[in-house]
Amino acid sequence: MTIEDLLKAANDIHETMEAKATGQPCDSDRYEELRQLLLSDPRSREHAPQVLWDYRSLGSFWMYIKYVSATYPGRRKHLEEVFRPLFKALEVISWSAMSDASISDVLKRLGYQAVQEAWAKALDRRRRDPDGAITSARAVLEATCKQILEECSVEYDRTLDLPRLYKQAAKVLNLGADTCSEGAFKQALGGCVSVVCGLAAIRNELGDAHGKGQDGRLPMPFEAELAVNLAGAMASFLFQTLEHQQR
Repeated sequence: MTIEDLLKAANDIHETMEAKATGQPCDSDRYEELRQLLLSDPRSREHAPQVLWDYRSLGSFWMYIKYVSATYPGRRKHLEEVFRPLFKALEVISWSAMSDASISDVLKRLGYQAVQEAWAKALDRRRRDPDGAITSARAVLEATCKQILEECSVEYDRTLDLPRLYKQAAKVLNLGADTCSEGAFKQALGGCVSVVCGLAAIRNELGDAHGKGQDGRLPMPFEAELAVNLAGAMASFLFQTLEHQQR
């Protein structure tokens, strides 16, 4: 099921419940079907409003909503509030999916196999294997920097850590903060260095490349998603900069 399907299901069940709450015709069977769909998918289940968990039928929902407010506007407002987190979460996932597709298109067009493989692993692991996703996110950036240096015929030490690899690749692409004359963009490039260093540190602390002691915590899926999104955005930016300069 696509994220667009989930968004439509959330909108449909919200409209169905609003119709019931305001005395309009509504389909009880459709409500139960949509409820089952939203509560069975982990992307929507995590943010589903409590009313979906509590009321299996529109009849039982009515016994709740009629006491929430004596007015139709009050009931509509209540439903808007309880559904807001679900809509927001699904929209964020939808925007993320569009970003994933854009980055994937860039990597596929340029044909860098090692980077594509690391990116595919990072995407696949984000929710089911967060620490593995973080390790793959770091691998995306490492492979990107190495590919750029090789494309530019620059020798490099293969034992370099990620921050130093990035610094060398950025220098080749004239992306060093000290070489940029535009103030705002210079600041952004300095931020890119912080992102790379941060990803390296996150991977060391939360990735699955190193064993964890009893006190070592596992990353949350949203933390893995941040690491993967940052790595993908950086890889896409670096490769498109290389492509532009080669032209």
